[in-house]
Amino acid sequence: MSDYFLYHGGKFTGPFTKADLIEMVAGGKASRTEPCTSASQPEVQTVDDVMGQPARGQVRFESAGRLPAPAGYQRNRGVYIILGLLFGGWGFHNFYAGYHAVGAVEFIYTIIAIALFAASVAFGGAMLLAMAVWVIVEICRVKEDANGNLMA
Repeated sequence: MSDYFLYHGGKFTGPFTKADLIEMVAGGKASRTEPCTSASQPEVQTVDDVMGQPARGQVRFESAGRLPAPAGYQRNRGVYIILGLLFGGWGFHNFYAGYHAVGAVEFIYTIIAIALFAASVAFGGAMLLAMAVWVIVEICRVKEDANGNLMA
């Protein structure tokens, strides 16, 4: 059985067995997208590669070109909700959770809606109302950050 080493906080830790990795992911102590390596396969791979399960909607480590957030770093769902309620139209809650593209789209959408509100109250107001609905649905739906980790 291969021993695996996880990349945590700027260094590799381990060794862990495949069963250990599965237990760590199930317990929330490791992310499926964390990089790891083994003696039999020295190239860097992700935990989901070792487990043989693709992470839902996640970019593989090899193609991402960067290391994920440090192990143990967990975003707070309460902060996400508060940012969504106070600054939802600007996308701050999505930037916080790591969904940068969605946050940028919300930011640009809000700027356009405000500009249109100045020109036409009805049309701009409808766009701002649509943004409010979008943010409320997001706050209720999103429970994981962009790395696939559950928010506390």
